[in-house]
Amino acid sequence: MTKCANKKCGKEKPFFIKTIFSSSLKGIEKNGNWFCSEKCFKEWLIDETINKHHSREYISESRMKLGMVLLDKGVITPMQLQIALKEQSQTGKKIGYILLKNGYINEQELLSALSKQYGISFINVENLKEINIPDQIIPKEIIFEFNIFPLIVNHKDKFINIVISDPTDLRLLISFFNELLPEYKITFFLGNPDHIEKLITEFFPEKRFDFVIPDEYKSIEVESKIMEIINFISKKKDVKNLSFNFLDESLWLKFDWGKVGCDFYFTKKGK
Repeated sequence: MTKCANKKCGKEKPFFIKTIFSSSLKGIEKNGNWFCSEKCFKEWLIDETINKHHSREYISESRMKLGMVLLDKGVITPMQLQIALKEQSQTGKKIGYILLKNGYINEQELLSALSKQYGISFINVENLKEINIPDQIIPKEIIFEFNIFPLIVNHKDKFINIVISDPTDLRLLISFFNELLPEYKITFFLGNPDHIEKLITEFFPEKRFDFVIPDEYKSIEVESKIMEIINFISKKKDVKNLSFNFLDESLWLKFDWGKVGCDFYFTKKGK
C-alpha cells in the first residue's frame, strides 16, 4: 500500500474506487511521490530542502573564481592572492574568508565581488526605507535555515524579491521556489549576512529568543495570539531572556525587563 511521502503523516493512499466519490481523497502526485494533501507536500519539500542544504551537495558553482574577480578589480595584489590560495590548500576554508581575515579586503569589497561572480545584484538592506512584514507564503523554516528575507511579496503581479546571504545557495533556493511557488517570479539579491540576520530577528521574535511553538499550539488562532504577545514584548527596550514554557494546563511566559523579573501564566477559560 502506497503511503504519503511525508513521513510525519503516513496516511495510506485510498483505493481508486473511493476517490471517484470524493476528489479530496485523490491527493497529489509530485516528483514521483504521492502526498495526501498540499500541506503534506509543503512539509516534505521544506524538510528535503533543509536536508540538502546541510549536505552541501547542491551548492551553486561559478565559472568565475572569486580571487580573479578581486584581482581584476584591483582590490588585491597577485602576492596576496597567492598567500590566500596557499592557506586555502592547507585549511580548506573559503578564499573570501581568508582574504577578509588577513585584512586584504573588507566586507563590502567581498560582497561586491561575490555579486559579480554569481551575477546577482547587491542590495544594502540597511538603506531601505520601508520593508513589508513577511507573510506566510515564504516558510519561516527556510528563512531561518538560509538566512534570507523576502523584501517584496506582490500577490497581484505574482513576483517576490528575496535578499540572500550566501550566493552558493542559489541553485537549491531556485529549485525550492520553483516547486513551492511555480506561478511566481522570484528575483534574488545579495545582502550583508549580518544585516539580514538583524531583519529576521526583528520580524521573527521566536528566532531572536530561540523558542519553538509545539505542534499542539499551532492552530491559527492560538499561534497568532502567542505571536502577538511575543511581538509586543520583544519590541520593548531592555527586554531579555524571554522564554515560553508550555505546561499541561497553561503557558508560562518569563522574561527580564531591565532589572525586574516578570512571570505570566496563561490558562484556558474557567481554569
